[in-house]
Parts: sequence; C-alpha cells; structure tokens
Amino acid sequence: MGNNQTNQFGPQLINVAEIGRSVFEWLLSGMLLVVLFLMPATTSGSIAGERERQTLLPLQVSMMSPLSIVLGKMAAAIVFTALLILLTTPLLALTYLVGGITILDVAKGVGMVLLTATMVGAVGVACSAVAKRVQVATVLAYGFVLMISIGSLIAFGALAVLDDARGFDDVNPPKEVLMLNPFFATADVFDSIGQFPGDDTSTPLGAARQGLDEVSRVGDFQARPNTEATNLWRWYLVASLTVIYLSIGIATVRVRTPARTER
Repeated sequence: MGNNQTNQFGPQLINVAEIGRSVFEWLLSGMLLVVLFLMPATTSGSIAGERERQTLLPLQVSMMSPLSIVLGKMAAAIVFTALLILLTTPLLALTYLVGGITILDVAKGVGMVLLTATMVGAVGVACSAVAKRVQVATVLAYGFVLMISIGSLIAFGALAVLDDARGFDDVNPPKEVLMLNPFFATADVFDSIGQFPGDDTSTPLGAARQGLDEVSRVGDFQARPNTEATNLWRWYLVASLTVIYLSIGIATVRVRTPARTER
C-alpha cells in the first residue's frame, strides 16, 4: 500500500518541481531583459550628459579623482538597478516554496543578473565617457548589448552552418562564441532538469541549456546523459570581469583632469 502511494505521488512531485523551476527561469529571463534594456539608458548619459551641460569640467578640477568620478557614476546606476532586482527577489523565493529549486539556485541566479548589470553598466559609462553626445553613447551602449545577446547567437549559428557544410561529422561549433551571452551563461549555471536529451524546462534558459548540452554531447559515443554544467558560466565570469576592468580603465582615462577634449 505504501509503495503504491509512493509511485502514485512520484510523478506529481516531479511535475510540481518542473513548474517551480519553469517559473523561476521565466522570472530570471525577465530580469535579464530588464537589465539589458535599462542599464544602457541609465548609464549612457552619466558623463556625456555632464559634458553637454558643461558641468563636467567643475567635476574634473574638484578634489575627486577620475576613478572616483567613474565609480560614482557606475554606482549610481547599478544601485538603482540592483534595488529593482532585489525587489523581485521575493518572487524568486516563492518559487522555492513551490519546489524544483534551492536557495543556492536563487543566489546563483540573482548573482548572474547582478554581474550582468555591473558589466553592462560599466560599458555604458565607458561609452558615455568616450562619446561627446548622449545619443551617440546610447547607440554604442545598446550596440554592445545587441552584440553580446543577439550577435553572439547569430555568430554561433553561422559557425554551426559552416561546420555542417564542411563535412559529414557532427556539428560542433565553438561554445566560446557565447562566453559573453548572459542568457546562455545564466542557463549554464543550473543543471538540466531531465536525464535525457530534450528533457528540460520550456523556458528561454531551458532552450539555451539544451543547445549547450547537445554541443557538449558531440563525440560522446556512450550517449551518456549530460546534466552537468558545461563551464560556460565560468568563461562568462572571467570575460565579464575583464570587460568591467577595461571599461573602468577607458572611462578613467577619458575623464582625467584636465581633459584635452574639454579645452
């Protein structure tokens, strides 16, 4: 009798876990979209706007160092976005009550969103420091967002087509092309929810994870299920920190005191 009840409730528990995981990943996808659309608009006018209003020069001749100015502009934008992210964290916590995820999953998801916000914010401030007009800085910042989110996916697909046309072996494009794609990196943080190919959540992150798993299975003649992360998120961590460091360096050089562009 007890075994029959266990077998009866087993599939129901699995379905509830899949629902909780799906809702969680849809929320994460929405948070990433908000960050990618909001951060360039928030940061592109941080320095270029000061230049247009002719209020940048007083900042440059003040006691503040160029690095302090850049970090202050970044912090103002990132803190605002981080507050919006933290306000949605209780919704992620509700999915934990449903099941299918852990507190560690919530922490990893929020961490990836905050890292993405910091990277895009740093690039936005760098574009604002390089450009003389807010409009130009905005176009450059959104161009970077399109490059890492859509451009990298198009490049990955193009390499897959070229690899397929080159011979009769399995298609295996390099995953390194996606190392700055926040959606694929965030999807890679979590293991696949199923044990076999195609068994995953019906979310954008689930689709991205299935694509990464299929590429990772190429050459695996034992057809073992791949539910482990493919380490793309580690590449994303290194690449995003590098982009942040370079962006801060470029912005600091452009905001140095006195600036030739302000003479």
